[in-house]
Amino acid sequence: MQILTDYPVKMKPVRRKRKTVKHEWRNATEVAQYLHVSKSWVSTAIRKPENPLPVYPTYKENPSSIRRQFDLNEVDEWVLNRR
Repeated sequence: MQILTDYPVKMKPVRRKRKTVKHEWRNATEVAQYLHVSKSWVSTAIRKPENPLPVYPTYKENPSSIRRQFDLNEVDEWVLNRR
């Protein structure tokens, strides 16, 4: 079998589709129910100096924030990595 090389081949750039990350935002009460723990446990997990529970806004940035939001995807990763 002969390879034909006498005509130009135009390479098409392949664009990969970005996988959209779906954030599932929850408040502290819902995260406590999700993890089967108390709300006070969640509040102490936020304040831990090493490996704190991921939260927005972070506790260091705004310690007085009442409206904290948790991303369930990050909470799941945090639970898997803390063991």
